[in-house]
Amino acid sequence: RGKNLSNLQEFAKSISYLQTHQIETMDDLQERIEELNGVVSVSKREISEKREQLKKLENLEKMAEVIKTNQPLIDEYNHFYFQKRRERYYQQHKKEINYYRKCERELKQHLDKNGKVPTVRWKREKEELRTTIEELKADNQPYQEELTFVKKVQSCADIARRDREMAEADTSGRSEEKREKQVNFPVFHGVQTEGILEENGKA
Repeated sequence: RGKNLSNLQEFAKSISYLQTHQIETMDDLQERIEELNGVVSVSKREISEKREQLKKLENLEKMAEVIKTNQPLIDEYNHFYFQKRRERYYQQHKKEINYYRKCERELKQHLDKNGKVPTVRWKREKEELRTTIEELKADNQPYQEELTFVKKVQSCADIARRDREMAEADTSGRSEEKREKQVNFPVFHGVQTEGILEENGKA
């Protein structure tokens, strides 16, 4: 009985939604789905772009930390005057030195006008990006939920259409011409609701 009540509530919700949005045919429903898909896709793309920007800033911060951590090692390496000792030291710390150089090259493109690593600015930009991402996610959530719901309604309508076509099939096994574009959703939900009410009466 609880399950039937839940189904009734879902049907009532579907009917209300379809009537509110003046959706009367499968084409109307598909148009609404495409509209929602467009909104959700744009929002997801914006979120993805902001996340990429955030990731880039985090990587720059990591590089700056590499420079800071390995600076003593680089200073020692640069103090070697004789080539053999310098080369020996390089071979002993090849991985650290090469990575330091790589980070240094990358960071040069992002230094401030004074030639310093703009850690304070990066921190501020990161917080702004995190806030923007959360706002975009919150704005997108209602559209995502509506899209999920409408796709569920579409799936139920497809099942109802197939069941109707099977019921209308003649003895030769041929069904009437498909009328996908003329499916009336309120009627569909009314038929389904009637069936549940009958089941409740038997319970």
